[in-house]
Amino acid sequence: MGQYIYLERMDIRHDHQNILLTHHVKKRLKDLSEIQGVERIKTYLTTDKSSPKYLTLYEIATPKVLDSPSWLAIEEHRQWSALLQTYSMNNSNIILKWVGSAQNLLLNTGYLHFAMADVESFKESTFNQLYDSQHSPFMCTLPEVQQCSRYLALADIRPKYTAIYEINDPNIPNTVKWQEAADKGEWKSVIRPYTFNRHFITYTEMTIQ
Repeated sequence: MGQYIYLERMDIRHDHQNILLTHHVKKRLKDLSEIQGVERIKTYLTTDKSSPKYLTLYEIATPKVLDSPSWLAIEEHRQWSALLQTYSMNNSNIILKWVGSAQNLLLNTGYLHFAMADVESFKESTFNQLYDSQHSPFMCTLPEVQQCSRYLALADIRPKYTAIYEINDPNIPNTVKWQEAADKGEWKSVIRPYTFNRHFITYTEMTIQ
């Protein structure tokens, strides 16, 4: 478990959110969760206006799951296909492979903080080494941070790297102590100046009754 995750992002027309979300979460995701190779599914939302509002996170055994007859049959289901095409927008899907820090997501903290970035190629090896040996451990000393898992985009998508922090307080990334932890060790001087396309999003787990 934990090698691959598939992220599905979308916005939904405001006047059809309840209908589409109810179908998506109660019907579509239930059916997808029963496919062999789909390990866990969680749904989240963000208030970040620069990103699609809704996120569905799938833990999958292999990217081949997404091309399996079972997956494709559900995705081509007439009702879901029509709803998706008519009422969703800003769709963005990506497959990520685990590359460092905690391998298995907990998915039980209620909130996820995504820290995404590219790094200049000559610093990439050091980026990966210091993230796992210093940066992630320093961030996880904060009591609000349960763990950090790092992923690499399989396709040529930017930002290339995504770190998922599992947090129990959605406000912790905006605090002084978060920044102080992020500045510890060699990260601030050796790595940060060589990163770019940095983007940060905090998600809240969704519950639909």
